Amino acid sequence: MKLWLLGVILGLGACNYRIDRTPDNSGILGGLAEKPNSLSYEVLRRYIFEPKCLACHSGGNVNLNSYSFVKARIEDIKRVATQDLTMPPKVSLSSAEIKILKTWIEIGAPEYAKEPPELPPEDPLEPTFKSIQTNILNKRCIACHSSSGTADHIPLTSYTEIMDSPRELVIPEVPEESGIVIAISRTDDKRMPPPDSGIALSNQEIKIIEKWIQEGAKE
Repeated sequence: MKLWLLGVILGLGACNYRIDRTPDNSGILGGLAEKPNSLSYEVLRRYIFEPKCLACHSGGNVNLNSYSFVKARIEDIKRVATQDLTMPPKVSLSSAEIKILKTWIEIGAPEYAKEPPELPPEDPLEPTFKSIQTNILNKRCIACHSSSGTADHIPLTSYTEIMDSPRELVIPEVPEESGIVIAISRTDDKRMPPPDSGIALSNQEIKIIEKWIQEGAKE
């Protein structure tokens, strides 16, 4: 096995999913917090659970992907996320996130909104770096692969870091030899994200990354 490939496998396997970079949705959340009837589980999932919690809590004993689980443990969630501020463990929720979470809990943590809001459309998944960064890297990878993560030696936070990596993470037009594709496509327990993490990439997501690389891996 090539030394660079061994390094990619070992490095990409050093994940414990600590979140330290998430989109700034404070403006959207601030507006929703003033309209309690617009709040729902899906809103909380999209703007709080997905960017800050699901990397760790999307399966197993703590599954925030499940409304029934969230509802059953709502007091525990309220305590650790809005009072003790022990979750998320790496970076606490922002004031806007805490406010909307508290408001949602106070109105009974409904699964569906009485007055569903018109939310900005989610970015579609396309074979471009921007789309892959927004929809995959920022949500599934940079919790570990950033300056304060456990895999900080393989940063995935910017195009330059990825393309300049000595580990050949991306070889333009050659996806089958690119370290990222090898790591996300393998079928054993070294696959990234880890098979038991609950956030493994779908076949579609893998194909999108492969296509982006095949087409030249442009920024």
